[in-house]
Amino acid sequence: MGGRLVSAIRVLLVWMLCSQAAVCELVVGNGGMPVTNPSPHVSGLVDPSGELDIDDILAGSAPAFKPCKGSVPSFGFIKDAVWVKFAVRSVADENQRLMIKMESARISHFTWYAVMDGRVVREVSCGAFDPGRRMYRLPRLEFVVPAGRTVEIYARARSDTAIWLPIRIGSPAEIYRFQAGQVAWDVMLIGFSLCTALFGVLLGVFQRQRLYYFLSLFALSFIFYYGIFNGYARLAWPDLPPWMERGGFGVGCMFGLFVFTQFNGTYLEMKGRPRFQRLLHRA
Repeated sequence: MGGRLVSAIRVLLVWMLCSQAAVCELVVGNGGMPVTNPSPHVSGLVDPSGELDIDDILAGSAPAFKPCKGSVPSFGFIKDAVWVKFAVRSVADENQRLMIKMESARISHFTWYAVMDGRVVREVSCGAFDPGRRMYRLPRLEFVVPAGRTVEIYARARSDTAIWLPIRIGSPAEIYRFQAGQVAWDVMLIGFSLCTALFGVLLGVFQRQRLYYFLSLFALSFIFYYGIFNGYARLAWPDLPPWMERGGFGVGCMFGLFVFTQFNGTYLEMKGRPRFQRLLHRA
């Protein structure tokens, strides 16, 4: 009985150690890495002073990182600086090139750090309002994990928006393929909204109903909102002033809500219309 108990305790300890190791780092092998969400391996730190830099973090003079909960590290509307980190370990026979991408385009200030052996080997500042900001839409970092080595990824974020960090990591080819699918979906959605706006204008002209004009304006406000939220507006206009982006986003949301209420009010007035017109309005 005692021997079985000791064996069970050993098994439990091994399982706990393996589970802890799994939480601490990602593993990349010879086949590269598919697009992966590293959130289960990510830990975070909130810096109210905003004065901590990467040297303080690596020197151990900062508070301890705590595991992030949920499928996306999220800190809400917070003025403090936020740090996140995770590790990537290579079990491959040769160097592996990886890319990490953060799928939020509205973080004001954002910096990636790739650290190996306690030393920063790559640093990229790519927030929406960082000086010398990147010319691509989403903050990303490309780095190399040497064979049999471990690279730690750190990121610092500070913003006047809600801080949520949907991160993806993988081999560059896989990341580009994944991003191409996302862009294709965005183009389809924006194109559908634009077609809806044009179709609404045509119906408004022929039917002489304000309802269709409101529908067109609502579709256009959605395009405006979606373009700013996902970084397409800044990609098209790299020098877009911060106040214009933030103000435009708020005005676009308010305008969309106003037009939608007008659309509903006009639609409710159609109950006494002929049946074919009501069917057309529902469509």
